[in-house]
Amino acid sequence: MPPQDFPSVIELLKRKGIWLEKRKSQHFLRNQVICADIAELAGLTRDHLAIEVGAGLGNLTVELAARAGRVIAVEMDPEFADWHSYLAAKWSNLSFVSSDFLQLDLGELLRDSGSLKLCGIGNLPYQITSEILFRFVDAPMTFDSLVFMIQKEVAERIAAGPGNRAAGALTYKIALRYEATIEMIVGPEHFVPPPKVTSAVIVLRPLDEPLYRDAQHRDHIHRTLDRLFMFRRKTILNGLRGSGLAHDRDHAVRVLGDCSLDENRRPETLSLKEVISLTDALHHE
Repeated sequence: MPPQDFPSVIELLKRKGIWLEKRKSQHFLRNQVICADIAELAGLTRDHLAIEVGAGLGNLTVELAARAGRVIAVEMDPEFADWHSYLAAKWSNLSFVSSDFLQLDLGELLRDSGSLKLCGIGNLPYQITSEILFRFVDAPMTFDSLVFMIQKEVAERIAAGPGNRAAGALTYKIALRYEATIEMIVGPEHFVPPPKVTSAVIVLRPLDEPLYRDAQHRDHIHRTLDRLFMFRRKTILNGLRGSGLAHDRDHAVRVLGDCSLDENRRPETLSLKEVISLTDALHHE
């Protein structure tokens, strides 16, 4: 599907009287072709409900509305409200929610989704990327796709996969439920104002089944990851002791022996299966 007609972002911002020098943390994607490409990555059909985080001026929003059955676009900045009303009047399947996404109840937002497949999408603020990602990844419902523009370095850590030097706790947590791939690299020149970093579009697709048994098991695994990766440059033996996951050295040695793990390995060398095994051994003790 070709890109939708949309006004020049720079002209629209001028029309709204928005002074970009006062918006150092908000970067508006101005290339409509890229907006269309991002929407295509979500694989949207009329059987989808798309939730967009940080709609901004709505140039990605209209691409979603052209493809999905329903679109709920969340934006906390009230300066865009009248423009959003214009877009919502133009697209009957589009509604806007004026709120901070992190303050919303995702289940309530999706209460009337019916049998529609779910997609989460957006150009995420760099400083709260992890918080927003986890609202989707840890939600009770499973999303058919999650497509987010984030800082390239963060995308690389997520897509690196467990057992990779670039991996962090975030990598492992997402891999428990979704497979992550980087699908696009977007340079600063495509934004107004240009950020100081390069962005990437990451796509998360759900596994056939999550790798945890239930929400409690997931929380236990997350706790293991959070504490171990506080000591990522130390051995897992010292990580278990220093983080409090093990009561003492003897306890740590016993648990690692139960999992057949070399105590001199470092957290980022562990496979996801090994992390789950370690978590289960810690809670079996």
